[in-house]
Amino acid sequence: MKHTIPNWEYAEIETAINQRIVGKHSARDREVMRKRLLDGLTFEQIAEVTGFSVRTIYNIVYRCENIIFR
Repeated sequence: MKHTIPNWEYAEIETAINQRIVGKHSARDREVMRKRLLDGLTFEQIAEVTGFSVRTIYNIVYRCENIIFR
C-alpha cells in the first residue's frame, strides 16, 4: 500500500517520528525514518549507512509509515 505523505514542515515530521515511533526498536526505527523522510536518503543509502539490509530498511519504513501516516 502506497502512502500519500502530507506536505508537512520539517518540524512536524520530526515531531510525528518522535511521538509515534515507540516500542522495542524505536531508536533504530526513528533513525531510519529520519534518514528517509528528513534527509531524503534511498533505501540503499540508508542500508549502507546503518549496516542493515535493504529489505530490513524497507520493512522498517513500511511499518513506520503505517504508524505515522494512518
